[in-house]
Amino acid sequence: MDWKQLWEILSAPDNVPIIAMIPLLAFYIYLAWKQAHANDVLIGQ
Repeated sequence: MDWKQLWEILSAPDNVPIIAMIPLLAFYIYLAWKQAHANDVLIGQ
């Protein structure tokens, strides 16, 4: 598979929303991790 084939697959109209969700997923994982750490700090006090 070369980059042109990969681009054709990723830019297909039915795959664009899935690709757009990847940064959102990363953001919400970061946010959950940050809140979990804050709760752990409060529990430890």
